Parts: sequence; C-alpha cells; structure tokens
Amino acid sequence: PGSELPIRLNWRVNDMLDVVDFAEPATPTSRPPVNVPGQLTGLAQHGAVLYLLGNAGACAGAAIDSREALNACAYDGVAAYALDSLPLPKSWPRPVLVSDGVAYLATAAADAGATNTLQAWRLSDSGRFRRLAQVQSPESFYALGRFGGLLAAQSASGQVSLFDTSTPSTLRPLCQRGPAGCLWFDLN
Repeated sequence: PGSELPIRLNWRVNDMLDVVDFAEPATPTSRPPVNVPGQLTGLAQHGAVLYLLGNAGACAGAAIDSREALNACAYDGVAAYALDSLPLPKSWPRPVLVSDGVAYLATAAADAGATNTLQAWRLSDSGRFRRLAQVQSPESFYALGRFGGLLAAQSASGQVSLFDTSTPSTLRPLCQRGPAGCLWFDLN
C-alpha cells in the first residue's frame, strides 16, 4: 500500500524451424533448430526456399511492426537468410497459399470502391516478390486450396471459384458454383 512499483513486462517471441534430415532413412538426423521470421507456410526449390507468415519487416532488416507479411528466406540446411517480405493487407480475410513456388493471396476490399482480388506472386531471380497475376472478384475469398492445376477460392457465401493455374502469370477463371441447400464446402 502506499508506494507500488510499476511492473514491466517484456515479451519476446521466436519462431524456430525444427528439421529432421531423412537423407539416410534408416538413421534420420535431427538438426539444431533455426530461428526463422514466422510460421512455415510453404517450401520451394526442394526446401531451399522457405515461405513463412510473420511480422512485416522481419526479413528486410527494417524495424519489425505488427503488420503480418509473407516472408521468404533461403535455407541452406544450417541457417535461414532473408530474401524478401510481402506485407499482407490490413483488411480481412486475406488467405495465403504457397504451392509450387507460387504464393497465392486473396485480398478483401478495405473501403467502398475498392475491389477484392486474387493474386499470384513468385520470387524473381533476384529474390524479390514479383506479382505474376491479379484477378478481381465481386466477393472476398476466405479460403484457398490447390488441387492439381486448379486453385479453388471460397467466398463467405459458400461459392467456390476455380482458376486454372497451369500458367501462373494468368489466373484464368474456370467456373463458380455453390452447394445446394445447407451443404458447405471445406477446402481444408
């Protein structure tokens, strides 16, 4: 009572990548954990490129802020090295799916007059995110799934739109359908 000291709390959160090497299947080797900028979302180049959802700026060496980003890192089996960071929009939903070295991102219109989009991104040879394609949608997508050469995008109304991804630089819409009655698709 009388004189209370202020309590200071410092939070520090690290994401670690645990790797088990199965080069020799009979004797798998556990490698030391590697500090990475986010949670693993996808791989490319046979595991040499990591895609991680984490804080914006975590890869770029800039001050980390609270915005979420898709971070790309090179991984050599010992450490992860920052390549680029693709900040995600503030508006929700904004699902991300990484498949075959292409990052698919759905954005929701933040304000009146803005549009919902589905985008395809790939790392360039210089290690920077480059947008390959973008299509507009009347509804925002909250879930993405990849099935062979098709990308399925599900909207809040239950509609599923299919896109041909055989040429990533062109997200070609194929069809849009929804279930009849009270049924619901689950892309997961």
